[in-house]
Amino acid sequence: MAAKLSLQQVPNSSPEEIEYQHYHWKRFEFAFNLIQKINPKNALEIGPYVIAHNVVKLGIKIDTVGYCSEKIDRNGDHKIFDLDQIGRHPELIQTGDYDLVIACEVIEHLHLDLDLIYFQLNKLTKTGGIVLIQTPNAVPLKKRVAMLFGKNPFEMIRPEYRPGYGGHVREFTMSELNDYAKRNGFEVVEKYCENYFDYSHSRKAKLYFMASKLFPASWKDGIMLVLRKVSDPTISGS
Repeated sequence: MAAKLSLQQVPNSSPEEIEYQHYHWKRFEFAFNLIQKINPKNALEIGPYVIAHNVVKLGIKIDTVGYCSEKIDRNGDHKIFDLDQIGRHPELIQTGDYDLVIACEVIEHLHLDLDLIYFQLNKLTKTGGIVLIQTPNAVPLKKRVAMLFGKNPFEMIRPEYRPGYGGHVREFTMSELNDYAKRNGFEVVEKYCENYFDYSHSRKAKLYFMASKLFPASWKDGIMLVLRKVSDPTISGS
């Protein structure tokens, strides 16, 4: 494989998009470095953005699913089926033969139970293929502290809801993600809990970042899972 490439920003981004990319940059880099290590022949990204834009530069054919900015480079097909509608329309469940399926900061936005999410990810992946999942940790330090003070740490569904943009419907713990993955035909190859967001925007955020280093990894803000498909799903997708 060629020398490791560095992540590049999506060109012609709006100020809001640049701010979003800056806040999530370490998360994007974390996933991108893993993808270079995996080095698949083909890939599918669900909810494509910075990662898909950069995977193209690795010479990997990447298809996409979901809302996709025209600003990002793609060298594959853009799928039109809507993951968020599968619960009501199981006929939308798709099959694939991908070496790698990427679902970064996606599953928490879906109105689907976790079995059905994993069922679809399994159907899209070839046996022996890899699924990458990034999602917020439901129980990081800041949410534990908020609950101690009687505050609900979870965001409300946004009033301007439309599929994929309604805020976080459900966040997950590492143990939930592991257990559901194993019963849906995956083995957990690697798992990470990381503070890979930007904590430089305020003194409070910087203090939080420093304090979080003193606590277990399971109290960090982000979860990253590397799963390998070992069998077809056993949970019914209908």
